Amino acid sequence: MAVLCPLSFAESDAAAEEMDGLMLYQIYPNTSEKITGVAVHNYGSTDVDMKQYMIADMPSRSGNEGIISFSESIIVRPGETLAIASDWSSTDRFCNQENIVFFDGDKKNPGIEVYRNFSLSKNGDDVYLVDAGSSGFKVLDSVCYGDKIIKDKPYWIGNSSDKMSNCWIQRIGTSDTDSAEDWMVYGRTNFEFDAYVQYDAKVTPFLFPDSGGIPIYDAISSAKKSIYIEIYMLTSPNVVALLCERASEDIEIKILLEGGTLGDYDPITQVAGGLRKLVDLGGDVRLIGVSDTGSNRYAFDHAKLAIIDGYKTIVTSENWIPSNMNGSIDDDPYQGSSDGNRGWGAIIESVEYATFMTDVFEHDSDYAYGDVKPFIEEYPNAKPKSIEYVPVGKGQWETYSAKVTPILSNDNSFAALEHYSNVATTRLYSQQMDLGSTYMDHETEDTPLYMFDQKADTVDTRIIFTSKDKIQPVVDSLNLKTNIKVAAMDKPTLHNKGIISDDTAWVSSVNWTDNSFFNNREVAVAIHSEGVSDYFTTAFLADFDRYYTHDGFNIQFTEKSSSYESGQEITVSVKVTPEGNEYTYEWDLGDGSNTWTTNTPRIAAKPTDGEHTFKVTVTDSNGLTKSASFDYVVGDPTDTSDISTILNDYLYYIIAGILVILGIVAAVIKGVNR
Repeated sequence: MAVLCPLSFAESDAAAEEMDGLMLYQIYPNTSEKITGVAVHNYGSTDVDMKQYMIADMPSRSGNEGIISFSESIIVRPGETLAIASDWSSTDRFCNQENIVFFDGDKKNPGIEVYRNFSLSKNGDDVYLVDAGSSGFKVLDSVCYGDKIIKDKPYWIGNSSDKMSNCWIQRIGTSDTDSAEDWMVYGRTNFEFDAYVQYDAKVTPFLFPDSGGIPIYDAISSAKKSIYIEIYMLTSPNVVALLCERASEDIEIKILLEGGTLGDYDPITQVAGGLRKLVDLGGDVRLIGVSDTGSNRYAFDHAKLAIIDGYKTIVTSENWIPSNMNGSIDDDPYQGSSDGNRGWGAIIESVEYATFMTDVFEHDSDYAYGDVKPFIEEYPNAKPKSIEYVPVGKGQWETYSAKVTPILSNDNSFAALEHYSNVATTRLYSQQMDLGSTYMDHETEDTPLYMFDQKADTVDTRIIFTSKDKIQPVVDSLNLKTNIKVAAMDKPTLHNKGIISDDTAWVSSVNWTDNSFFNNREVAVAIHSEGVSDYFTTAFLADFDRYYTHDGFNIQFTEKSSSYESGQEITVSVKVTPEGNEYTYEWDLGDGSNTWTTNTPRIAAKPTDGEHTFKVTVTDSNGLTKSASFDYVVGDPTDTSDISTILNDYLYYIIAGILVILGIVAAVIKGVNR
């Protein structure tokens, strides 16, 4: 059936429910080879004939985009996927799927008709699956991505899959919510965050530049069978030299490197000769992010990960570059200019965790997704270069018993950050290299600064940022307007992405940016150990005390509760730092009663029953003011005593009314039966 006019969609069966029958499954925007396409999947239990359906890139009669229809039967079996592409190319993975038909080009199927131009933009578009049966046109499914949003609620809810432009996307799960939650970039992993997944481990924490990377050298040297590395930048000749030594000793070496360049700088060229030597010795070196069509799974593979012998995992915030991996202990990291960055690292001994991360490594390294290639294919002219390994220094680092939780981007790092921010009760610290432009306002919900600000009134909350010009105004604003204590660090260069939440330490490659949370491959690990958390806290506070310069004040509640008994006199205390200055305190119970002012940081009062927000506003001798608040309940908000009183007072009338109604009903029934 050829389509002779545009469609106007008037009705939809869109709903959040388990899928049944034919649904959109993959969307493939225009690539560098001008190939575009859609795949559908049969989630039902009976055959589906495509002759009944249309696929539209056009939501209204005024649109100029295209519609695909089917004039001949094409059967899609239960559980089967059918891909529909504009043309064929030997190098394009989408059009080389097993079950595929073409609507244009040399391999065009005669039973497929196209109205106007069906071409999906890499920047954003919307797609509709339409039932064109005898009952009329009906939208069965839809999706939008990139900069395009379907604004008609019956077809789509919320924003587009805006993190998914210029890439192949695929449906996930078995339910349809008509939202971006149903879709992900093809070939990415999709692990949900689960705080209860905790693997037993022995953990050895260390610092950059203090350690000189020696714990990493020691772990590589200790390998008995295998070394797997997935990393953004590996440019240390000495690390490559050691890997070549280990390969010559029949240790299995696998490396996955980010293949994209940083502007005009190509980090791989720094060690290309050594990597070619490693390949000649039997090492398997691959590059990710080098798709011929530009359809890469990740914006960047920004991980800093290694797995040794299937039980020992290295996670760091730092790249393995010469300054970070200089092999020397640095007793004073605040001096010198080339000793490496400030960062955190951990050696994690756990078979379960190593097994999980090995699966991630193997998935990311897979050639099947089209964005991974052998090193020698991308650098065919690299000449093998022998590099002499220079033995590194010695050091000792304490090992702690711990439990560890895996965290990944693009999968779940943002959800993990939200969780560990929310559960903090005593300390919440972060040392962050970068802050994306969309995250600089602490009043914007669902941002890291908002999460920290929500805790700062009741939890010791601190952040250290790098001393970049773009971040300094944020540092000043947070110190003036919130109870987060914020410092800007100069030396050593801050490259860390660490977090401490009570007795959990987060060692990570995740920056506070959209790309890092949602588009990159990042690796983080939550280490549940008082000893490890105290280790990193000591380092954090040393940096913080050195660079915190704010001359204002901060407020923290030291005596409060989330609930009180009815009629109870409550006491609330706050601590204002720095101590020793004169402050006045304005107290607001939040129950509608009058506020009052004191010169002492403690009050006692009897608020009325109900749910309230307590607020204290502190003013210093210079007139600077800050506020802090918390929510609390007085009495039982579910108390039904008032209802009981009403029922008791009017019970006679209620019973009488019921009897009258029953009498009327009986009379009606009797009349009907006559």
